Amino acid sequence: GNSVTLEFNARTGKIIKAVTRGKNGVGVDLTSVFANRVLVPEILVDTDLDTDVIAVKCEAMLTYDNFKKYCTDNGKQLANPRSAISGILGKNDAHLYSKYISLAPLEIRHSNRDIKRVDQLNMISKMVSSDPTKLYHSLGHKIANVSDFSKIVADAIKNRDKLPFMID
Repeated sequence: GNSVTLEFNARTGKIIKAVTRGKNGVGVDLTSVFANRVLVPEILVDTDLDTDVIAVKCEAMLTYDNFKKYCTDNGKQLANPRSAISGILGKNDAHLYSKYISLAPLEIRHSNRDIKRVDQLNMISKMVSSDPTKLYHSLGHKIANVSDFSKIVADAIKNRDKLPFMID
């Protein structure tokens, strides 16, 4: 996958900006690729100003199913979903392929307050479970404490061949 940070207007849930991690602190602007993504209302909490921003650090990826669809639809023969996503995001017309791209939220930040990690994980769970597009994915469920998270990661690694996407 590729690391992408999405910034959303906290009141409307609409995307403001999407950028890659980049090199030397300069990321690639992918806003047009993810312009159709929105945040679900369940995680838009404690926002008072239209200027509040929710930043969601994600891993962009192709699920195995979407990898097959992308290859079939575009007459491609590619090695694996991991290399395919890098190629797609590097294209000038990457926005044409956004329907194939899934996002795995990893971290959530609010522009005006700190969010505890356990709260971030629960927000990610809500974001994934209430997504009507099914383009957000998660390794876990509701997280009550760090040991729950450790178990989810251990289970994901153990069952990596059964997940709908590649993990390292």
